[in-house]
Formats: sequence, C-alpha cells, structure tokens
Amino acid sequence: MKSEVRSLKSEVKTAITDPWHHSQSWAAHYHKWQFKYNSFNATYIIENGDRTIILSVPIREIAHHPSPQAWLDHWAKTKGKRQLEQGTKQLEQPSLLDFNPQSSNSIPPKNPKGISFGQTLEQLYQGKTCTRRVWSDRTAKTFINYYEQGVKVPAYNKDLRYGGEIIGWLTLTEKPVQQQLVEMTQADLKAEGFPNYTFDQFINEFFDGKNQTVWVICFEFTPNQPKESSVTVEVVESNDNQALTDTDELTHEEERDRLHLEGQVERAFFSAGIALQELRDRRLYRSTHKTFEDYCQERFGYSRRKMDYLIAGSEVYQNLLLPSEMRTNCSQTDLPDDQSQMRTNGSQITESDDNLQMRTNCSQNADDEMRTNCSQNADGKTRTNCSQILPTREAQVRPLTKLEPDQQREAWQKAVEQAGGKVPSGRIVKSIVDQIRERTPVPNPWRKGEVAMIMVKDNPDLRGKGGCWCVISEVHNFTCTVRLWDGEYQVKPENLKELPYSNEQQEMVRKLCDRLSKLYDPEMEETAKGLLSILGKIDRPWLTKYEERFLSILEEDITS
Repeated sequence: MKSEVRSLKSEVKTAITDPWHHSQSWAAHYHKWQFKYNSFNATYIIENGDRTIILSVPIREIAHHPSPQAWLDHWAKTKGKRQLEQGTKQLEQPSLLDFNPQSSNSIPPKNPKGISFGQTLEQLYQGKTCTRRVWSDRTAKTFINYYEQGVKVPAYNKDLRYGGEIIGWLTLTEKPVQQQLVEMTQADLKAEGFPNYTFDQFINEFFDGKNQTVWVICFEFTPNQPKESSVTVEVVESNDNQALTDTDELTHEEERDRLHLEGQVERAFFSAGIALQELRDRRLYRSTHKTFEDYCQERFGYSRRKMDYLIAGSEVYQNLLLPSEMRTNCSQTDLPDDQSQMRTNGSQITESDDNLQMRTNCSQNADDEMRTNCSQNADGKTRTNCSQILPTREAQVRPLTKLEPDQQREAWQKAVEQAGGKVPSGRIVKSIVDQIRERTPVPNPWRKGEVAMIMVKDNPDLRGKGGCWCVISEVHNFTCTVRLWDGEYQVKPENLKELPYSNEQQEMVRKLCDRLSKLYDPEMEETAKGLLSILGKIDRPWLTKYEERFLSILEEDITS
C-alpha cells in the first residue's frame, strides 16, 4: 500500500514539474508561442500569438524532447524552417489591410531582410530616398512590420545571391504603400535619384516599359563608416620601374587629398571615376589596405569590375564634354588645385587672328545638362546656340567605351536625337554603338575549328552556357557560329575566350564535341541531359575514367 502511495505521489510530482503537462508561453523565432495541454483527450498544442501557426505535437515525440520549447526548436530547424522564413500560415491568411504588426510580431528581428541597390548604387550615395519594388504582399508585410517597429533595414550593394554586402542601413520614413507606376510625379523621379528622367525613360529602364503595381519604400540612408585596419604593404614598382615609397604612412597632403577624393567617389559617376583613378595611381589607400581592390570593396562596396566601369566611364564623359572642335576648359570635380582640373566657368581660348576664334561660356544647370553658348568670328558664319545633353549614369556611357573618341561623340549625339533630345538610356546607346561597329569592320580574330570558352556578357541566348567550351564551325565578319554539346549558336567575338590548349588537345575537344552532339536530343531524359551538360563544361580536354565509362554507357544505350 505504501509503495502504491509513493508511486502516486511520484506521478503527481512529475505531472506538476514536467513542462509537457502544464501551459506555458515564451518568445522564439520572431514569434510569441503558447503551449496548451488538454488532459481530457491528451493533446499537446503549440501556437503562435496571432494563431497563424498551430502545431499538434505527436505523442511519440514527447519522449524525445524534454520540453515544448525543445520540440519547437527542432521543428523550426527541420520541417518548419521554410514555413517560418516565408510566413506561411496553416489557418486563414488575413488580408494585408488587416495586418497588425503589434499583434503578430512585437519582437524586433535579429536579422532583418534587406534591400539591394545594385542598379542604383550611385543614386543611393547621391541622396536617393525612395525605391519602387515588385514585391509580394508577404514581403511587403515584413517591411511594414519593420516600419512600425522602427527596425533599421540593411542596404546591400548587390543581390546576396551574387555576393552582396551591407553598405549601410535604411531607416524607413513612411509606411510602404502600393502605387501604379503611371501615378509617378516628377518629385517621385527626383526621390528615386533620376531628376533628369522622364516617366517613360524610368519605366523603360527598370520595368521593361510596362506599367504595373509596385510597392513604394521611402527611407533615409546611412552609409557604413570605413573600417580601420593596419596592414603591411610591400614595395611595388610602377610602370617606369621606379619604386614607390616604402612607407605605409601618408603625408599630411596625401591624407587631405585622400579624404577629399573619397568624398568625390560618393558623388556623380564621372567625379567618382576621376577620383578613383587618382586614388589608385597615387596609392593613397596604402595606409589602410594592401590592395586597391580590397580598399574599394571595404570603403565603397565596389567590386573590381565596378571600379573599372567608373574609371572608363569618366574618361568617356570627359571626351563627350570636350569635343575636339571646342577647346573649352570646364570642370567636373573639385580636385585639389595642384591636380589637373577642368573648371566649370568656361575660359576663352583665343587663337591667332588668322585662325578661327571660338568663345565659349559654359554653365552646368541642376539637370546635369551642360549648356554651351557658341559664337564664331566674322567669317560669315552664323552664331548658334547649342545645348549639350550629358550622361547622368555610368551605364549610359558603358557601351561607348568600345569606340574610338570621335565615334563616341557621334554615337552619343545620335542616341540623344533618338531619345527625343533627352538623356538616352543605356539600351539606346548600345543599339547605336552596335550600328557603328557593324559599319566599321573589325577583323574577326577567330578561325574555323578553334576551341574557345563561352562568355555570356550581353547575349541572352547564352544564359546558362557561361564557362562551356565550344568549337567554332563558321567565321563571319562580325560573328561566329559555334557548336556546343546541345547545338549551334551565333555569338560575337567578345563572347569567346581563348583556351590554352595545344593542337592535340583541341583535337580531343573537337572529337568530344562530335560525340556529345550525336547523343543530344531535346526529348531525351533530364538525367542524360545533365550528364551531357556536365561534360560540356569540363575545364580540361580529356575525360576521366568514370566520365568515359558513363559516356560510353549512354552511347551504347542510345545507339542500340
């Protein structure tokens, strides 16, 4: 009898202290959770604060987890991971208008979602305060929640999938709302960082010319401060074989110039390109970073390609600003006086009396359009008033880098005319550049039978083929026809990269291409296609023992 009493007391004590047998609540995984135990039907229920997630715990799981919190943590890492990330609800999904962040998520998130500015990074640093995104209601709800709670949102220099990094933080100044693109005003374009754009230019460049419903997010941007670090810099030699200074310390003048130039980098793209070039050439980064690439990545969030684009773009901009027939001394940046500058207030250039004199007054208005009053001397020529439209973004001049200086000015003028006297988009400029390049034949460097690697670049037909080897089957004036494992493609010479293969190795690749081409069929199984795709991307001219075996099995199966 006493043993039975002791057993009963033990069971009662266990029921009281066992967390599985009394109700409780706690906060975890960005939600408030409540656990309920129903002794009548022996059910164990866990639900979040707004009853959007209700979980029934199987009885067999109780023996494996010491508490409801432990079971929920296990569920969040396995079956519930996607549900928590995407906010999927097992019960009725409330509408966005009824969404109340205070009831569903009063705990600020530890790792909030961010917004990438890969296409508008320059505008962000220049004072962009608004962005428009094609978001789902679920994503928009998340940012409405951030606004209500005052959560700072990370700003990325590009998409996280492509190595994006945090360059600063956004404070949401207004609750995100939906808007039709056609409702945009000129003030909206200015807040987006494109005061010179028309509505058509904006929608063509960022939304493929389609009017649609977007979410409007207004914010204040606070950039990250540069990190201080101490590194050892090796002495390198410049192109003229003279060693640069062997100290990491900057002089007072160099430190002043560096701070000044860093400010220029965060302004317009042409100022950034000029400043970056000087920072690189004078190695003003050496006191904190070992390489220029590391310095730009950490200080500005720029990749090596981005730096090259900005520097090349600034050179094109200066070429457009200074036509050969107009020797105008105009400035772009506020570089130190001891550096070569171009000054904005036009200086008059007067040649000898026997030559043509041109007096030019230049002023830059708020729309970044350089307006030039041109007058000629008394040679019987009429005085003209001409207005020059200049680029506002690096992407607009990027295609021009492939042309000679005279052709750059010609292409830009045609692009401005095609845009109706406005600043043309990068697409318009690229189409004009392609036309000019086609009329100026450039010898095609490739030969029939050569083996090369595919570079996707601006050819959408080659998506997914980057890094594949190919065999050149035909060479034309401006293009090449190449054979891949799944057929023939038409590519430009710049879409091909030379592979360091000997004649024997190239012959091995040609034979492999023949074998893969004979096997490929659009209707074949995905597994077989996957094998051919892998073999079409190998970075060597031979097959391993197992690759040869798999290919032979596939050949026997298809040919039999």
